Amino acid sequence: MSTATRRRTLTRAAGAAVLAVLLTACGNSLAGKALVVGGTSVDDAEIAELTEEVRDVYAAYPKDFAAVGASFDEGTVVSTNVNRLTRHLLLLEAAAREGITVTQGQIDTSIRTALENQFNGSQTLLDVTLAAQQQAPPSATSEVVYDFLVLQALAEKLKPADPATAPVNEYLVDLAAELGAEVSPRFGVWDAESISLTPVPDDLSVLPNLAPTE
Repeated sequence: MSTATRRRTLTRAAGAAVLAVLLTACGNSLAGKALVVGGTSVDDAEIAELTEEVRDVYAAYPKDFAAVGASFDEGTVVSTNVNRLTRHLLLLEAAAREGITVTQGQIDTSIRTALENQFNGSQTLLDVTLAAQQQAPPSATSEVVYDFLVLQALAEKLKPADPATAPVNEYLVDLAAELGAEVSPRFGVWDAESISLTPVPDDLSVLPNLAPTE
């Protein structure tokens, strides 16, 4: 490992550690934990690490972020990932209950299709796009695609007679209430009706871009 690479690694690790300490110190509710869904929790340290990953992508490709009107905002990255992981845990439970299976092969196919059709085969371009538009770091790409595919399958299974209804949202709202989904208030206000952390928008709304083509 070169001296420069070692320095970047140490700096990143130190930054993540400092951010984790600051997050924990911001409030006593769910001390050390960013969110809890049922019996599963996500620690502040994981959120800090994800935030540092996005920071790394931005540091490497600031012009690409600027090209889509994005920049690095730590508060937005933190809250968006808290929101995403809360919904991810809900979707994991929904998939288990409804018998929905999403394999790694399906995830890989979706990513490969997106790379070929939308990103000129460039993994870097996909990574930068997800980081800039959804604040999702490269390590979360499979989770992001998994959530989208589960949402698709859940929507198909719960398809209502009246297309004006939103059965998936209703299902997830009820599930969140049943499991006692809780987000530490230092990250924002958890809106039970929209199953999202306000004012962060639903980052899954742009995922059709990752859907495999027929």
